[in-house]
Amino acid sequence: MLEESLRCVCLLVLFGSGWAPGIDTTQVVLGILGESATLPLEIPSELKVDEINWSSESDAVIARTKLGQIDKEIASGFMNRLKVPAGSLSLQILNLRKEDGGSYTAQIITDPPSAPIKREYKLEVFKRLPKPDIKVIRGAHIAGSKTCNVMLICTVENRSEGTNYTWTGEVSEEETVGSVLNLSLTLNESSLTYTCTARNRASATSTTVMPWESCGKGKISWQGI
Repeated sequence: MLEESLRCVCLLVLFGSGWAPGIDTTQVVLGILGESATLPLEIPSELKVDEINWSSESDAVIARTKLGQIDKEIASGFMNRLKVPAGSLSLQILNLRKEDGGSYTAQIITDPPSAPIKREYKLEVFKRLPKPDIKVIRGAHIAGSKTCNVMLICTVENRSEGTNYTWTGEVSEEETVGSVLNLSLTLNESSLTYTCTARNRASATSTTVMPWESCGKGKISWQGI
C-alpha cells in the first residue's frame, strides 16, 4: 500500500511538472545522408530507468539500452551504427542511410515499473546539398542604353525534392525567392555581388557571383566550389 501511494505521488509530481507518461506527439528529427542523427530522450530524474527498447517501423526492436549504453543490438541493418551519447538516454544513429527514414519508438521500462512510457519519432533523411552553380546570361543590348540586363539561373546538381532557392544582393538584405533572378545593372553597380542560397530542410549552401562581369562576354557560368 505504501509503495502504491508513493508511486501515485510520483506521478502527480510528474504531471504537475508538465511531463506525463504514455505517448507524446511525434517528434520530427532531421538527418543528413552519411552523417548522424539523434533521437532525443529526456526522462525526469524522479524515475529510475531500467532499460529502453528502441524499435522502428520495419523492425520490432532495433536495440536495447541500459545504463546509458547499448546493451544489445538486435536489427542487423543497424549493426555497429548505434550509440548512446555520453550522459544521455538518447539514441544516435550513425552513417545514415536513406532507408533509415521513418518512424521510431522508445519504450522506457522503469524500476519499479510505472505506467507505460513511450516516445515516438519521425526521422527524415536528406542529402546534404552541394554548392549551387550559377549561370549568368546577358540580355540583348539596346543601342544607347547605359544598362546591362542579365538573367541569373541557380541550380544544384542532383537536387532533392523540397530544395528551395533564394537570392540576396550585396546592398540589400531583402530576399528574392526562386532559382532565376533578372537584373538591370548600371556601371555604378559593376562591383555588386549577388548570392544564391539553396536550402532543403536539413542543409543550406550558397554561391556568390558578380553579374557585371558577363556584360562584355555574353554568358558566364559560376560553379560552386
